[in-house]
Parts: sequence; C-alpha cells; structure tokens
Amino acid sequence: MRLLLRDYLEALQRYLLAPHQARALGFCATREHARLMAAKFQAAGLNASYLASGDTTAEQRRAAVAQLRRGELNYLFVVDIFNEGVDIPEVDTLLFLRPTESLTVFLQQLGRGLRLHESKECLTVLDFVGQARQEYSYEQKFRALLGRTGGSVLSEAEAGFPRLPVGCSIQMEREAMRFILDNIRAATGENVRVLERRIRGFALESALPLTLATFLAHTHFALVDIYRSRGDRGWTALKVRAGVLAPPELAATEKQLVSSVWRLAQANGPAFLAFVRRVFEAVEELPQLLKLPLGPEMGLMLHYLLYQKPGPKLGLDSLQDSLATLRAMPTLTAEVLEVVAVCEAQISIPPVALVLPYSCALQLHSRYSRDEILCAFGVWTFERNPSVREGVSYIAPLNTELLFVTLEKSSRNYSPTTLYHDYAISDTLFHWESQNSTAEDTPKGLSYIQHQAQGKTILLFVRERNQDAAGLTMPYVFLGPVRYMSHKGNRPMAITWELETPLPSFLWHEAGKMAVG
Repeated sequence: MRLLLRDYLEALQRYLLAPHQARALGFCATREHARLMAAKFQAAGLNASYLASGDTTAEQRRAAVAQLRRGELNYLFVVDIFNEGVDIPEVDTLLFLRPTESLTVFLQQLGRGLRLHESKECLTVLDFVGQARQEYSYEQKFRALLGRTGGSVLSEAEAGFPRLPVGCSIQMEREAMRFILDNIRAATGENVRVLERRIRGFALESALPLTLATFLAHTHFALVDIYRSRGDRGWTALKVRAGVLAPPELAATEKQLVSSVWRLAQANGPAFLAFVRRVFEAVEELPQLLKLPLGPEMGLMLHYLLYQKPGPKLGLDSLQDSLATLRAMPTLTAEVLEVVAVCEAQISIPPVALVLPYSCALQLHSRYSRDEILCAFGVWTFERNPSVREGVSYIAPLNTELLFVTLEKSSRNYSPTTLYHDYAISDTLFHWESQNSTAEDTPKGLSYIQHQAQGKTILLFVRERNQDAAGLTMPYVFLGPVRYMSHKGNRPMAITWELETPLPSFLWHEAGKMAVG
C-alpha cells in the first residue's frame, strides 16, 4: 500500500497533541527519500529538514541537532545517521519510514527516542512501514523489545504486555492492536520461510562465517525459533532447505537423534552443558569423562535427552557405548556443538552454592527436564526408566522427595483434583498444596511436617507453564532445598515452605503473580 503525504499529516494530527511543537526524527530509506519528506513537510507548513551521510558536513549536522533540541526544527529526516551514538533526549516522536530486517538497527533507532527528558512524558512512535509492506514482521520487533519472557509474543500482546519493566508500557489503539495481532499470527506460519531466506542471504549481509551463533546474533532470532517445531526443524535441516548445505547422508538412528537436539536447546545448566561439549569434542576419552565426579549422572542425562529410551532397548551395552555411538555421528556432533556454544554464551545465571547431604549433578536456578532430573537422582538408570507422572517423587536411598510444580495450570491439562494452588508468597516463602490424599495425620503428611527431624530432604522444582512460547515442553527451574514452616487444612495440605536460597528474579514475577491469579 502506497502512502501519500496526507496520510502522514493525518497521523500527526491524530496522534500528536501539537504537531508544530514536536521534536521528531524520521528514518528514511535513501537520500532522495529524506529530501522529499523534508520538502513535503515544509510545504505543509512544518519546520523540517534532512540529513544524509555524504550530503551534509559535520558542522551542518551539529547545527541541525542543536535546532531540533531547541525546538526551532520540528522534523529532521535522516538516512544512515543517528542510528546510534547520538544522544538527543528531547526527541519525543519517531517516524519509521524505511524497512529494516535488522533488529539491531531497529533498536538503535528506537533508542534515539527513549532517552528521558523533563520536557516529555512519553515517546510517540509512528510506524508507516508495517501497513506498506505485507512481509513486515511485528513479532520480531516486539520480541526485541520484550527480551526474555516465558510467554509467546502473541500471548504478551493479547494480554497488554504485562511483563514489561516497571514504569514501562506499550499503548496501542484497538485497530492497531488488531492489525498487529493478525500480523503476528500470520508470521507464525511464515517463520520457516523467513528463516530459510535469511540463512540463504546471510553471506550477502555479513562477512562472518555462517554459524548458528553468528546467524542468531546478526538476525536477532532466538534459539527457540530454530527449534520451534521440535523434530520438524533444526539448524542442519534449515541450512539444507536454504540450499547452503548439501543434504547429509544420515542413517535412520542419526536422523532420529538430530531431530531430538531441540531438547538440548532448552538447557542452561553450566556444568551439564560443559559435560556435553566435552563428550562431543572427543578430546578426552569417554572412560575418563565417566570417571569425573557426577560424570555417570550427566552421561545418563545426555543419553535420555537424545535417545529417550533405556540402553538395552536400543541394543546398547553400556553408558559408555551410548556416548561413543553419539560422538561417532558427524552431523549430530556438529549440530550439538553449535547449540551448546549458543546455550553457554546465553547463560546469565550467577553461580549459587548448593548444599545437600550428597553430590548432585544439578545446579541451582538452572532449568532441567523431568527426565534429566530423574536421571540426576538415580530414579532412572541406563537399564530402566519407570514412569513418574505425579507431582512428587520420593527417592528412598537418598531420603529425598522431589516436588514438581507448574504455576499456570489449565483444566485442559489438569483434572479438577490436581489443579493445586501453588505460588510464591515472597522470594523465600512458597505456598504448595499436597496431593488430595495427604493429611497432617497421615504418614506422608507427617513426613513433610517432621522432615528435618527425620533427616528428609525436600527439593523444589518449578516451571511457569507446561509449554514455552514455541509449544515445546518447558523444563523446570531447580530451586533447591526447602524447609517446612507451617500448614493449613487437610486433603490437600496447604504447606508454606521456606527456600534456603531466594527465588531468582526471572521466576519471582511469575511465581508471585499466581498468588492473586
């Protein structure tokens, strides 16, 4: 859709209180575009000018900035300058007039208007690109703004962006919201083709070699975008479809294992990721790795993460045999190492000491699947993986009980008898409801109340919801040991646990809001 001058002027009149008093930057596609916009705005009686690299001197640019800051110039149209490094806090309006697939450039341009200044209450952003270009992706733009959240961009937009930082808000009129939601829903189906196109064109956009890490850094896609459909996509498969990698000849087993790498893409435990990297780098002998402290536990976690079945059912004789088979597969090895490199680079959790009466392969505040957790505590072995579907699991040899909590429960996934009300009271207190059969005078109830006297360890694992933004099963955050504080009621018991280590900030918002629904 081609926009006319009256479309721009009508938008200014509609959204700005005083168009003649604005201090606006307009980002244009070309020098001619910037000159044209400035001339048209001048003809409409607005104080406007333009700057373009190569057309103006440093002195002219300084003068224009000074005029804009003083309010003598109201609209400054620019090309390839002021994307970054220029601080004009008085700017209260941004006009997006050029398309860009670079989220880095988008955020740099947006940042020109987000500086605080006493003369402005908010930043008004008028985006004239979205309706003019059908392929424009609002999903990527909002993901860049939202940062890391547990929900999808679509769910965040539908809820009014509740997880923005304190003091921040995004306000859109109803029609704009409808348009953007439709765009995001449509983009979900187009996402694979967009990824393939960006991979295919990467060599034209960057001088860096094409790796998973460089691709994500350049395009601002998230790792979850690469593995959104579980086994239906992945880094190797996308490169093949984009035509930048010849289809590898894979045996059925390796093909199946490559399709399981999405599970590894969710990992963020530093020790486990380092172990996986050492396995596939093949610098150290496997017997040496499996003799490391917690090596057998981490090896078992890796086995089930990829194979999903006990060794004997796969014709494997031992854990060492399993890992040797994995590291002998070149395509699997290449993809795993690239994923691990990205996951390790994204770790932002500070190390927290974990004190237990035994060694543990898990690290506080890292995420693990239920399968990995059961491997770490010996519930699953190389020979067997018994089903554990309940929200609690008692491990007799360790005198330890694991509590699995999903904060957001829906009747679609839980029966009325298992819709327990679990939430954080504070960053150190957690409200948890037991199973419906548990009362204060039953052996199970007494084991909770008297767990310290009985030497019993209670460990808490919490996740926000069943599935993440990509529809993948969400792993749990390991919150460590908890102590009994008090309880109310029976069948179920509503127990208040005290965490030995405070909740991490990224989980506190989700866990706390469940207290008020």
